[in-house]
Amino acid sequence: MPGKPVEVHVSGIGVKKGISRGDAKRYGVDLLKGIMTQFVELGKQGIEITKIWAKSSTVPGMKLSEDLRFKELGYINNEQIGYVLDIYSDSEKKRIIEKYRKKYLEALAEWKAQQNGNKKTSKQQKNKASPV
Repeated sequence: MPGKPVEVHVSGIGVKKGISRGDAKRYGVDLLKGIMTQFVELGKQGIEITKIWAKSSTVPGMKLSEDLRFKELGYINNEQIGYVLDIYSDSEKKRIIEKYRKKYLEALAEWKAQQNGNKKTSKQQKNKASPV
C-alpha cells in the first residue's frame, strides 16, 4: 500500500544447474538487476520498503547474501540461514546494490513530494472555495 512501510521477503532466486559457471553468474546478475529494478518501480508507486529478508540453504546463495551486505541472522531451521538488509542503514556499504538503493530512495522521495504537492494543492483549492 502506498505510503505505508513494508518489509519484503525474497523466498528464492536461482539459476539452472548444469550450465557453465560464467553463464550462471551472468544469469544471476540479470536476476538481481531485475529484482532491483522492480524495487525502484515500487518506490515510484510510493511503496516504502524498509527491509529485505532472505534465506539460503546453498553456498552460492549464502555468498551472494554476504556479498550484497545482508546481515546474517543464523539458522532459521535445520537447513536455511536467514539474512536481512535494512534499506535505510548507511552504516555498511552495499556496493553491489547501492546504485539501485539510491534510485529506489530517489523514486520514493519523488513520489512523497508529489503526494505532498497534491495535498497542498487540494488544501489551497478548499481554502479558495470556503467563504470568508
